Amino acid sequence: LKASLPLLGVGFMTLFLSLCFCCYMWRLKKQGQKEMGYKEVRLIIHRNYSTNDSFQTCPVCLDDFSPKDKLAVCECTHIFHTKCLILWLNQSPTCPLC
Repeated sequence: LKASLPLLGVGFMTLFLSLCFCCYMWRLKKQGQKEMGYKEVRLIIHRNYSTNDSFQTCPVCLDDFSPKDKLAVCECTHIFHTKCLILWLNQSPTCPLC
């Protein structure tokens, strides 16, 4: 029993250091995304589709826009269905076309 006590201590120390390292890497990733401005790619405009618009298809779902659709415009001026862009931004913090 006394021989396994140091081994148990080393195991807990390794687990603790691994947890600290994972938390550090997660914070570093979030900070890097923030510094590169990826959090700014959020929607800037919500509007309805107009038949006068030159674009006709959502690049994410490849469905044609209809007059009842709610559209979202990124800061880069690319236009998508609002729901499509939100789903995309949850997976990747960049514009689907940029």
